[in-house]
Amino acid sequence: MEKPEVSDSLYVPAGQFSFCIPLAGLYKVTLDACHKFDKPFYELRIPQDVPLAASATKFMISASVELNPEDLAFDDMELLIKSYSDEQIVPVTSSSANKLIFTSYLSYLDTVAPITLVPQSKTYLFNPTSHANVIWMR
Repeated sequence: MEKPEVSDSLYVPAGQFSFCIPLAGLYKVTLDACHKFDKPFYELRIPQDVPLAASATKFMISASVELNPEDLAFDDMELLIKSYSDEQIVPVTSSSANKLIFTSYLSYLDTVAPITLVPQSKTYLFNPTSHANVIWMR
C-alpha cells in the first residue's frame, strides 16, 4: 500500500506461522487458498506487535462427473449440492478428457453433516443419481 513495489508470496502452513518483513510500512495481505476467509484482504502495519489473525469461514469442495467420450456436450449439466446450511446449483467449472469438474465453497457448519451431490441434466441420466458423504475437517 505505502510501499507497492514490495510484493512477494510465501507458503503458510495451517496454524500459527511467523515471518519477517524487513521494511516498515502498511502492507496489504491477500490469502490465496482452498478456503475463504472472514476478510478479502488484511492490512498489516510494520512494525506490529499484534499477530495477524485470519479465520477461514468456507472450504472448497470439488467433485467430478465421468462421462463417455462421445457425451461431452455438457451445456446443460450442473451439480446440485445439498448441505446442512445451504443448497446450491453449481455449473461446470472445468473439464478434462471424459470428466466434468464442479467447484464451490461450503460453510464450516457443513463439515460434520451429510453433503449430497446430485448431477443434473436435461439430456442425460446419471447412475448413481446422487452421492452423500460427510466431510470431516481437523
